[in-house]
Amino acid sequence: MEDRIVVDRSICSGKPIIRGTRIMVTNILGMVAGGYTRQQPSKRILRSPLKM
Repeated sequence: MEDRIVVDRSICSGKPIIRGTRIMVTNILGMVAGGYTRQQPSKRILRSPLKM
């Protein structure tokens, strides 16, 4: 899992994001906390599968 989450000061002020996107981990966690299943955030946010 560590290779899917990155921190880069030049992207989103250094907040953890999903590699290859500008989607912050906090956004995903908030969606899951709000009742989304594990699959729903990826269907709602990501237009295509991540290449990892």
